[in-house]
Amino acid sequence: MREGVDTLGRDTPAGTRLAESVAFFEFVQEELPDMLERWRKRKAELRDDPMTDR
Repeated sequence: MREGVDTLGRDTPAGTRLAESVAFFEFVQEELPDMLERWRKRKAELRDDPMTDR
């Protein structure tokens, strides 16, 4: 995707959108491991909570 930004031109509307998409996916990639760990903890809490019907 990064090559696409250069191909389209960073100053074009399409290049700007693609650059933002690259930044978003990099952000998600960085955040995902921590988010998955938080989910695993929450899932365990839900499983252990007698008030939760799961």
